[in-house]
Amino acid sequence: MSIGSDLREAREAHALTLGEISTRTKIRVPVLRAIESDDFAHVPGGVITRGFLKLYAREVGLDPDEIARRFNALQAEALENQGAEPGHAEPRTPSASAIPPFLPAVAVLAGIVVLGGSYLAWSRTGRTARPEAPATAATATAEKPPTAPPIQPDAPPAKPATDTAAPVPTAGTLAEASPSAAGVLRVDVRATEASWLAATADGQQVAYRVLNAGDHVSLSIRTEAVLRIGMPGNLTVSINDAPVKPFGRPGTPVTVRITPANYRDLLAP
Repeated sequence: MSIGSDLREAREAHALTLGEISTRTKIRVPVLRAIESDDFAHVPGGVITRGFLKLYAREVGLDPDEIARRFNALQAEALENQGAEPGHAEPRTPSASAIPPFLPAVAVLAGIVVLGGSYLAWSRTGRTARPEAPATAATATAEKPPTAPPIQPDAPPAKPATDTAAPVPTAGTLAEASPSAAGVLRVDVRATEASWLAATADGQQVAYRVLNAGDHVSLSIRTEAVLRIGMPGNLTVSINDAPVKPFGRPGTPVTVRITPANYRDLLAP
């Protein structure tokens, strides 16, 4: 039985409608109909299709990994069938009788020549080469930056710290403030196109679904957030309202870990 038929029968066995599956998985009803009809040409390809199938299988009680393996096998079989179309001659490998009898001997001689040349080169350079002397204590000391000159007795006294007020952070520098001041980091994920997302905040799962264009997920964390993104180019991520740099290459799934210690390195310049 096909993948689509198995999913449809499992859905009907649970008395679920396509609309209910769409509400739970955020997959549009036309795409669900295409999946049940095994019409994968009308389903986003690659990792998106596998993500849709696993989400659907999870909601109807089937093994998501088994469904994904069946889909991978189906894709591999389709590729093999395309490669075996009539009119496409398969490459032929030369038979043992077609190899000239002198080629093995030539290969052996060539190997001996290469090994001999390598040994001569080593004997000329390896014996005379000396390891570089380690840096002495005097050299290491000389490389230290000079210390600041002492303050002259007649130098004017420094102004008290109370004369200058601390700069007030603006909205543009909100993300640069220490997270300990507020106690949490706010991570916002917005979808510009469809992408699969699994997100945890401080060890608790917050999202495990497909985000369609316009969908938004917000996380508040104290220790760490872990984002697993199927299509990084289809999502925008910000931390405390400051945008982050693109994650990986478009179309390549990526896992991102965000903590109070590393989040500044992820911000866009």
